[in-house]
Amino acid sequence: MVSRFFSWTNEKPLGDQRAHLPDSFLELEQEIAIREEGLSKLFQATTIWIDSILKKVDGEDKEKCLACENLGKVMINHSKELPQDSSYGITLSQLGKANLKIGEHQTSLAYKARVCYLDFLKRYLVQAKDFHSARKKLESRRQAYESLLQKSFKEKKEDSRLEEDIRLALYKFEESTEQVKNRMIALKDVEADQYQQLTELIVYELNFFKESTGILNTIFNSQNSLTPQKKIQSSERSVENEFLASPMDPSLSKLFTKTTNTEKISPTPFSTPKRKSKKETVFVKAIYSFTGRNEKELDLHTGDVIQVSEQLGPDWYMGEKVNSKAEKLGNSGMFPVNYCTRIYDLHVQKSHETRSLERARSIRRIVSDDPRDYCSPIKQSPIQNLKFLDSDNSLLSSQNVEASSQPIKIRKPLPEIPNK
Repeated sequence: MVSRFFSWTNEKPLGDQRAHLPDSFLELEQEIAIREEGLSKLFQATTIWIDSILKKVDGEDKEKCLACENLGKVMINHSKELPQDSSYGITLSQLGKANLKIGEHQTSLAYKARVCYLDFLKRYLVQAKDFHSARKKLESRRQAYESLLQKSFKEKKEDSRLEEDIRLALYKFEESTEQVKNRMIALKDVEADQYQQLTELIVYELNFFKESTGILNTIFNSQNSLTPQKKIQSSERSVENEFLASPMDPSLSKLFTKTTNTEKISPTPFSTPKRKSKKETVFVKAIYSFTGRNEKELDLHTGDVIQVSEQLGPDWYMGEKVNSKAEKLGNSGMFPVNYCTRIYDLHVQKSHETRSLERARSIRRIVSDDPRDYCSPIKQSPIQNLKFLDSDNSLLSSQNVEASSQPIKIRKPLPEIPNK
């Protein structure tokens, strides 16, 4: 071996007399360094998390306890100062006892996390420390081996003692290299155990939150069963306040004015039950023609008035056609919202249309020199009618004017059909 060594050194320059480690060894060493750094940070973060869970504060009785346990004790003590039939006091006591139980589960979670996970990370870091010690030993033997190689290179004749030293140094270097490699493989193979310990930690955390949620749900359900009547009364008061704060409907205001002229109004007709049963009637007017795609959809023509019975969603109404006297015509179904506009009074709407038509005829008398019967209908195209009457802020359509042509049918993109 020594003769082969000398033949090799005679072919190599002095600067290459080094012991090189395999590339696979260096790649594995780099991977272990990344794992060690990540687990070291994970160990520190887990330690801080467990310490925060177990952090204790000074309680009312000057005894160290968890923050949630201290809150539970304060709640229980205050509930004892309230009347025994107080719903608030009963719930406060129950929540205080629940916080004490949650504190116990919290302590158990911290203990299990420390035993199953934190101690495992600690053992890994101890193994990593032993790996670093073996790596330093390998580096020391490598330097000793390289020193003997360079010394033998400088010698001009063979030395049996030097050859024996080189042989021994090479053996120690190879032995340390194998030991370090085995330690790195062992650290890498720990990943399966890490996964198992992490799964156990997930189970412990999940059980903690399940138990805590179960405790709070029990209190919530019992709290709901304590004061159902009070909740109903509170809801009625909120509805009453909302009604009183909202403006009065025009039809109700007319009724109110008419009644005050005949007799004095007592407060009984405006009691809460009658106000709750009163429901505003909504009317809309079709501004576009719509042809239903099935028997459930209502066909619309421009100018149709529909009484809305229900809003199926943001894009669809359910209603029935009515005439100018709000009498139902028997045609009902669902129709799109964006094809209509809301109207608030059928009589006011009709008078607006009449005034718009009269105004159009008056303007025609002024601007025209043609001697004709100005009371006859204005002969214009539907588009002209719409443009002319829109300037009067009127909702009058071409169907309300006696024209020779048919109303314009305009289609808008249909919204999606609701699930109902």
